[in-house]
Amino acid sequence: MSVRASRPRGRPQRLAVDPTPWEESSVDATRRVAWLLGTSRLLGAPTGPVGRSTFISAMAEQGVTLDSSRVSRIEAGEYPIRAHVVDAYERVLAMPSGSLQCINALQRRAAGMPRDVERHSPALARRIDRAAERIEQQVADGSDWLTLTRGLEGHDHFYLLPGTWRSLTDQLVTELTRATGAAFHRRYEAALTLQGDGAGRRHLGMSVGRFVMHDDVQSVNPAMLLLQQVPERAAGDLLLRLMGDDNAIRRRGAARVAGALASRQGLDALDSSVVEHYLSRELGADGQRRQRIHAIDLLSRLPGQVSTRVAASIGDLKVRSWVLRSVGTMELVDADISRAAVEALASSAEAATDRVADDPDRMLRRFLREALFHVHRERRQLAALTLAASPYAPGIARAALRMTGDRDPVVSAMVWP
Repeated sequence: MSVRASRPRGRPQRLAVDPTPWEESSVDATRRVAWLLGTSRLLGAPTGPVGRSTFISAMAEQGVTLDSSRVSRIEAGEYPIRAHVVDAYERVLAMPSGSLQCINALQRRAAGMPRDVERHSPALARRIDRAAERIEQQVADGSDWLTLTRGLEGHDHFYLLPGTWRSLTDQLVTELTRATGAAFHRRYEAALTLQGDGAGRRHLGMSVGRFVMHDDVQSVNPAMLLLQQVPERAAGDLLLRLMGDDNAIRRRGAARVAGALASRQGLDALDSSVVEHYLSRELGADGQRRQRIHAIDLLSRLPGQVSTRVAASIGDLKVRSWVLRSVGTMELVDADISRAAVEALASSAEAATDRVADDPDRMLRRFLREALFHVHRERRQLAALTLAASPYAPGIARAALRMTGDRDPVVSAMVWP
């Protein structure tokens, strides 16, 4: 069900803003999701902008009762956002199933908020059956994986034969590593949901291990993202082994997520001698800029004495200064460079959506700054995923392409996917 476009009248709506300080490890997930819902309604529906009165009537047809005040509060991040409301936004705005819901779930997960589990019902059971059939026939899309894993999440206990588990998780990992855009977002959230079950986590972990250790593996980064969420010590042990692997693809893939895993499990999850050896190699004379960026993420999580020792071993004074400044400010470039790059991208993105407002979209600028320049990789990733699901995505992509030749090497590296 979708609605026809109608240009909103009256005073332009102010979009939600997350006031959380840059240096904080957590974020305000409710306000971030509210921003995505608001921009999707006002700027990004396939049918065009949707006025509030038209939207309220359409939501009522989906079983969600709202009034004008509640819509404003939801889209300002001042009202709890439930999963069924996000589902209704997708249907009313004719957006791909799961495109908003997966970002809602990822943001809530990152903020440590409780899961919004859908209660079991005959309708849910039918959707799970359809999704399972499509997955078995290998014609599933990301929304099918979301439906299946969200449905299983609503049960305290369920049993699958070991062979069924292996087939299911191997297929999910394989599809995840090949997917891009919304197809990736939805499968990634589905995989993280599956990790919430003990049996699912065990079999998914084995599927990841089989994939990354295959002799012909070419890209391990998507699969490695799942390891950083595993709470067991075995995940840290595996990452340590991979960080010392002779295969550069596996070694660097493990390093990309080592910082996030250490942050979740505690720094004792990683052996400091292995970490220091890796950091000294990547931050040394032969290190590549992209790998140095991942190394800075890990370095920023280490105790002060270890961080100081590693930094002191960097022979290139220019690189050492960049590393120390980045760790100190939690930003990969100077503030003036960051501000100029973000403003160029944001202005182009706003112009591409014909946004009508007297004030700039501050949350757009915050997401762009995080996606490009935050020291922590998972913050960059989640900001980038949220922007990719927003109506600003096409405008950002076009503007970013023009910045790949920027004079600052960090800026040109970070705008490239």
